[in-house]
Amino acid sequence: TIHNDATTTARSVTVTVPLMAELDVAYSQSSDQQLTPEPDEIITQSDGRRYAIYYLDRLAADASVVLEQKYALKTYAAEYDYDTSLLLSDYTEAEQRNLQSYLRATTNISCDDQRIIDFTKEVIGSETIAYRIVRSLFSAVNLRITYEDTGLPQDAVSVLERGTANCEGYTNLLLATLRAAGIYCRQISGYRYTAEK
Repeated sequence: TIHNDATTTARSVTVTVPLMAELDVAYSQSSDQQLTPEPDEIITQSDGRRYAIYYLDRLAADASVVLEQKYALKTYAAEYDYDTSLLLSDYTEAEQRNLQSYLRATTNISCDDQRIIDFTKEVIGSETIAYRIVRSLFSAVNLRITYEDTGLPQDAVSVLERGTANCEGYTNLLLATLRAAGIYCRQISGYRYTAEK
């Protein structure tokens, strides 16, 4: 947020905002970005760092301009090669019963709420391949939500309607959309390991 604390109008204001660079995110690759409002110029330095440049003709006294950045990422952690002929074609009844808990609605993961269902359907359309559905929902949730760590409710419906969330809210909304799409999922808590840290 750019705010003019002065008692007079500021004129010919130039604002430089750092953007996400490919090198900034381990195990991820940028697939889309949404900058609101659109910058007047984007500069990329030789080391890969990028900056958005905004030229404001004027900014009234005590006025603000909000500059938002949203990114969709392709994420990965490891790649496995395996012999698909060794996979079972069907789950056993016991396995099916255990998996059902990963499709159920909970207090914070309300996958049966019509607003969650409508959002999920809008994102996946006629797609039937699970991998593509997961990628589409992950990207859609990231583009829809702005990170904000406040004391506001972090259940999936509140996050979807409000458009802001902390890590818990992001997770709840993604899990709710995945379950609404019929994809078994659960939260796993932890920290990302990087060798250099």
